[in-house]
Amino acid sequence: MEYFLMAAFVIPILMYLLTLFQEHCELFPVTNDAFDQEWPPISDEKFLELCGPETDPKIALKVREIMSHISGVDEDQIYPDQRLVNDLGLE
Repeated sequence: MEYFLMAAFVIPILMYLLTLFQEHCELFPVTNDAFDQEWPPISDEKFLELCGPETDPKIALKVREIMSHISGVDEDQIYPDQRLVNDLGLE
């Protein structure tokens, strides 16, 4: 029940923040060898494993998809512990 309530509040807020990033920030796709070495592609299963057992898989994968879309980084190179500015190049 708690996870459902948390998701009901977190996802709309996240969507709003991501919309702000798209509207007000210049996005630079991260495509370089250093990035590829630090963040090699991982499967959805490995991504969910890194999220932890308390994470709702549907929510985690949707957030991964959204982060890929706004950052220009391939979805399989999005990790749960990446930082928006330092790792994904969002400014």
